[in-house]
Formats: sequence, C-alpha cells, structure tokens
Amino acid sequence: MVQGRGCVPREFLPAFFGSGVISSGASALDTSQTCGSNQNVFTDPRLCAPRRQHVLLEDLTGNLVAPCVADVKVGTRTWRHGTLSTKVSRVLFKCVVRCAACVRCSRRTNLHSLPCSRYPYQAVLGFRFTGMAVFRPHHGTNGGYVKFSRDYGWSLTPDSVLDGFRQFLYDGQRVRLELVPPLLEKIQKIRRWFQTQRCYQFYSSSLLLVYDGAAASAEDAIASLDVRMIDFAHAMPANMCSAASSCRGVAAPVPSDPVSDASIEDVSRNAYDSSYVYGLLNIERALRAIQHAGTQGSAGSS
Repeated sequence: MVQGRGCVPREFLPAFFGSGVISSGASALDTSQTCGSNQNVFTDPRLCAPRRQHVLLEDLTGNLVAPCVADVKVGTRTWRHGTLSTKVSRVLFKCVVRCAACVRCSRRTNLHSLPCSRYPYQAVLGFRFTGMAVFRPHHGTNGGYVKFSRDYGWSLTPDSVLDGFRQFLYDGQRVRLELVPPLLEKIQKIRRWFQTQRCYQFYSSSLLLVYDGAAASAEDAIASLDVRMIDFAHAMPANMCSAASSCRGVAAPVPSDPVSDASIEDVSRNAYDSSYVYGLLNIERALRAIQHAGTQGSAGSS
C-alpha cells in the first residue's frame, strides 16, 4: 500500500516518510544520528535496534494551534479472516446482532477475550470511538482540552452514538455545525472509493478526524478540517486484485444486512469490503442526523 504504487489514493493517507528509529524525546528527525550505514534510519544511538524501527508518517496536527482529534475505528469486524474459525465468527456475529448483552453471551461461549466482544455494537454500528481530544477554550483544566478515552467509546450505544460526534464538534458553547458538510464530503469520498476498490480488505483500521479548535473563523476551521485513514497493520491484499490488474471496478451494491452469513462469506472471499463501507455509511448517517437536528444537538458542558 505504498503511495503511488498501491490502490489507496494519497489524499486519504498521511504522507509516508519511510521507516526509522527516533528517540522518544526527539522533536524532529535528526539526520546526524543513524544506525550503522543506513542513512534513512534516524535515531538516538542508544536505541539502535531493528525492533525499535517505526513507520514515519506525516503529523496531521503539526500546523494546528489547538488540534481536535478523534480516532474512529471502522468496520463491522476488527479481526482478519483466518484469525477465528468460520463457525466461531458466525456465532459471535449472531450473538452481537441478537443480544444487546453480548458480553454475557461471550462469557457463556468462552469468547470474552475475542475482538469485538467487549463492544457488542461494533457489528451493529460498523464503527466505534477509540479516543478523542477536543479543545474547549473555556474549559479550566488540561490546557482547555477535554479528553475521551476508549471507555467513553465503549459506553456509547446505537441510541447514544450521536453524542460522540457532538462531543467532537462541541466547542464548549455550541456544536460546530459548519464542520458537518465538509466532514461528510470527505468521508463520502473515501466511501465511494471503497465501493469500487477490490485491492484490500481492512480490519481494525481507523479514520483520524482533525480540525483546529482555535480557528479564528468558521472558514478557518473548515480549512483546517482533515480526514485520513490510519492503522493498516491488519490490511490484507484481496485475492482478486493482482499486480497486473486495475484497482478500479464497478461499484457494488451496499448489503442490506452486512452482518448476515452471506456478508461474512463475501468478506472471507476477499470480495467487496462491505464491513468497512457499512461503517462509513453509518458515520454519514450520524452526521446527517446531527446536521438535521441543528442546534438542538448540543453536547452540553463537559
């Protein structure tokens, strides 16, 4: 999935700067410190070890005065095909769909430690919040920041998940509704690409939502808004996309029941990534609901 060589359009990803080793206290890459003869690896000499190499990516918040950031994990399924047997996967999905108290089902079937079982609504919503940091100028602690951990994301249900987006857009006085249309547009653009691509299946991947909470005007806030795909450790090439084939295809219909057995089989055959698209569509629906509710969707003070 290297930029310029793989399927994913560059505009959807942070810029890639290769791999390297950097010290934990480094504020910038120090080209004078290298490991051995590899001049592309930057490091504190004390940390010269292959296991400490990292992928070096663009800092999407680097030019923002007060970045507001949300990490949203996308997909009805967060583990790769082959991690679980087909039978166990089906049991887990059916449990999630049919039982709101899925954690209890997980314990009875010895699945409590499996991915998704801790958040039973992952398969219902197709996404979850894993963390947020939102700048609110009048908030008295943490430098004006309000932080939301993954526990907050786990607490959201299909009935309350809109609150996650409201909190992300809330500046302490109002929900920034002017950010909803451009945010929708960026997510729709990613979703349309997913509906045609046949190169990759994405598991446990996220969208990073970013904007400047200290923007002087609505226009500046809109200009600062960014949405990128991150976390590709479990992205797998689809069998039907060979090195010689085109990444463009015919848009597939959105499944009406993405967590049905048929949809699971589609994903397991490395076909249309219905899991990820379903999550994106539900994010779009949530944003439209907030837009429609208008100022009535205030998050309240936090």
